[in-house]
Amino acid sequence: MVIHALFGIICGYIVHNIFVNVNLGNLIFWGVSGSLLPDIDHFLYFYVYGRKDVYSKVVRAYIKDKNFRKLLLFWRFNHKKNGALYSHNILSLIIALYMFGYFVQIKDMPTLSVVALAWFSHYAFDIFEDFLFMKHLNPNWYLKFNKKATKKDLVIP
Repeated sequence: MVIHALFGIICGYIVHNIFVNVNLGNLIFWGVSGSLLPDIDHFLYFYVYGRKDVYSKVVRAYIKDKNFRKLLLFWRFNHKKNGALYSHNILSLIIALYMFGYFVQIKDMPTLSVVALAWFSHYAFDIFEDFLFMKHLNPNWYLKFNKKATKKDLVIP
């Protein structure tokens, strides 16, 4: 999550180079917000559409018990084993990139430009991470949302 926030800051600087008369602090705020936007889908997965998955059950148990240290360790070792997130797919990546171009060139809207660029950077970094850690993409990037982790797949601290 921290790395995504850093990308949001970088996106704020990039958009500030395009729109030099806009407040940099405002662009950084919206860049960080845009880069964290896709993380909302993780919580929707835990509590709504993936609530029956063992991964979600473990996460919810740590949250319920307020055991955030173990939750962070669990996420550290298992975050790439959750391949059923709806928003983390190639279409979202393309839509975010299209929206960045649209808001920069056609609408001249720096705030929405930085949100879209940061949104795109979140997905681009997640794809890079998949290749780095797993040597292949999670199936959700190909619009295949059926990769559920089993208890034996997970590292539970």
